[in-house]
Amino acid sequence: MLTEINNSLQMPFFHARKDRDRVYTKGDAHCFSGHKIKGQGHDGDGIYTEWSWDGDRLTIRNDRYGFYPLFYSRQENEICVSHSIFRLLAEGAAPEIDPTAMAVFLRLGYFIGEDTPFRSIRTLPPDATLEWQDGRRTVSGRYAIRKPQYLARDTAVDHYVSLFRESIRRRIPPNDDFAVPLSGGRDSRHILLALCELGYRPKLCATVRRFPPCSGEDVLIASQLAHVVKSDHVVIEQKASRFQAELRNNIVTNLCADEHAWLLAVADELKGKVRTVYDGIGGDVLSESGYLNKERLDQFEAGSYEALARGFFVYDTETLKQLVHHENRSIIDDAMAIHHLIDELKKHENAPNPVTSFVFWNRTRREIALSPYGVFRQIPTVFSPYLDHEVYDFLSSLPPGIQLDKQFHSDAIRRAFPQYAHIPFEEKNAPAAESRKQYIQFRIDFALFVVSKKPSSLFRRSSLMPDLLGPLVRRRLSPLVLYLFQLEQVKEMTLTRAGRHGIQRTDGRGDR
Repeated sequence: MLTEINNSLQMPFFHARKDRDRVYTKGDAHCFSGHKIKGQGHDGDGIYTEWSWDGDRLTIRNDRYGFYPLFYSRQENEICVSHSIFRLLAEGAAPEIDPTAMAVFLRLGYFIGEDTPFRSIRTLPPDATLEWQDGRRTVSGRYAIRKPQYLARDTAVDHYVSLFRESIRRRIPPNDDFAVPLSGGRDSRHILLALCELGYRPKLCATVRRFPPCSGEDVLIASQLAHVVKSDHVVIEQKASRFQAELRNNIVTNLCADEHAWLLAVADELKGKVRTVYDGIGGDVLSESGYLNKERLDQFEAGSYEALARGFFVYDTETLKQLVHHENRSIIDDAMAIHHLIDELKKHENAPNPVTSFVFWNRTRREIALSPYGVFRQIPTVFSPYLDHEVYDFLSSLPPGIQLDKQFHSDAIRRAFPQYAHIPFEEKNAPAAESRKQYIQFRIDFALFVVSKKPSSLFRRSSLMPDLLGPLVRRRLSPLVLYLFQLEQVKEMTLTRAGRHGIQRTDGRGDR
């Protein structure tokens, strides 16, 4: 944990503070991260963040989607910006936990809007411009919600094929050192086949063997696909235990996600071997989303927002009450979570496909994006072809009925590459094999970790008694418990450092 935090503290940052009639600064006055797509009409395309201090004004901007994580602290008369929440905390951002943000996170597994675990820290909105001058801050940003268009399904499939091919053309690999993380699903397959069609074969395709329970079908299908396109294929084994991976993941993702631990092995394998990676982020949610169903569409149409909000919950209030200490029950307040989530849902009610719009701008932006632009941050360039402006504009404008059968993307791939139509897609509901040895080891690691820590103010130690450890692991609650452990540790470490160095803090309440 300390190693990952120390690595995070080395990330770029800029800190400015006004004191009377002077402004004091430290850190990187200029920074650009990510990539921009050059070409006629596409100069604003790409995934990036940038800031610049001219001696008087700090200007921060990001891409249309806000997928490259960038955080800033909200403190009186000062501004600090970084890709690392831990850097902001080290610079004096208040570590008080935001109960409203956490109430939603603990139910969904991701933050919504611009929330983070801490009151004083926000993430930059999409398509944002933040300016700070003379101690005053202004922030603008917006969701790119398109107008609806109505096409026959066959026409829509053809148009998708054409637009995605052009997206890949705009993202031709700059060198031969590129990789495609390949699964048995649709997103990475479409990318690989489109690249090969244009004559670009990756240096390697990489498939990771996931932590149990898993069916193994993913590896078999990816191997078959790589073989038929004559591309080198690497199967990556999990070198760390699942327990250690979960601990590390929480730091790498800035305490903003409850998944991606299994992807750390891929990032470690590719680091130093390739300079470019192609990621399929956005492909599933925009063209064949598992979250899209008629019930949710009907709830949006009827304005049944409470039922809609509860339908997105992964963990219910009664379960969370078993875990969270009574002193901090505000972080699982049911009414507060519902109200905050409804406010966000209403921002998408006029989108052509409101379900997809909500999921894309929240789960995809705030959690899934932490894979290509968090876990893979050591890779110089990560291309995301499904986030091409023309591809997004088209897919997000389609009426949801076209995608309700969950075959739209599959049909597009088969139509574009009929010669590979015989290769099946991974069956998400395929029987998964559990490894008893790994399951027991995780329980042991988990138990030793719990008993080695001092009593917590965030969770109830009684809920972690040995006779409950089995159910906790099976219900996938253990990563949530580890998250709460680490969140409290980070808060205590920050407060200890503040006391030792006499750092002055604000209350961090900001302007929600």
